[in-house]
Amino acid sequence: MTKFVSKLDKAVFANEQEAFEHFKNTYLVEHKEDATVSEEIDIYNALADAFPDAIVSVTYTNNSWGRYNIKLDFGDVNFDEYLYRNDKESYSSAHENISDFIELFRDHYRDAKYILNEVKSKYNFKEFQFSRYHSDYSNGHYLDFYYKTHDDYSEYKTYESHKDINVFINEFKEHFITELEGECEVRYDEGYFDDYYVNGLAVGGILRRAKDGRKVKIELL
Repeated sequence: MTKFVSKLDKAVFANEQEAFEHFKNTYLVEHKEDATVSEEIDIYNALADAFPDAIVSVTYTNNSWGRYNIKLDFGDVNFDEYLYRNDKESYSSAHENISDFIELFRDHYRDAKYILNEVKSKYNFKEFQFSRYHSDYSNGHYLDFYYKTHDDYSEYKTYESHKDINVFINEFKEHFITELEGECEVRYDEGYFDDYYVNGLAVGGILRRAKDGRKVKIELL
């Protein structure tokens, strides 16, 4: 008499039909593709295709920041942002369109690399690196840079996207020049005093280095 034995659980069956029924009832489950998983894969593929030089990470979060957390790691430049607003959180700054997201971060990456390369070629900082990207509820986009001078003074400086990038790069000159001449202005940051500027360079950049007995000459022309 012929019998059928399952290699999975050693169960014995009198015929094939009985074996198939056991397998179907015990091991076979219906799998319906999760729309979220499919969407996540589509997002990943779009980003990986648009940014071949980056390590791409897409995580379903569905929290107050957004539905998907997107990470783009280019090595010296990294972005961490959210895609698709959670319907319950109308104040979220998450981006709503994958195509616009790609174009936006192409621009941000281009600007970040340009600033890194230009500053490193023009100025002799002990350290200069990209720190992070952040946005102001989609009203503004900002790139933060960290730098340290050879006398170990360190600070973060922020570039606001779509402003004159070369003016931003020129402002780092304050840490290396010893003389300023030109029109003087007072600048404020969100209503608070920032510094006195001469020809677009902060006076504080020079005065900060006037230590260890170094003399300073201030003259009104």
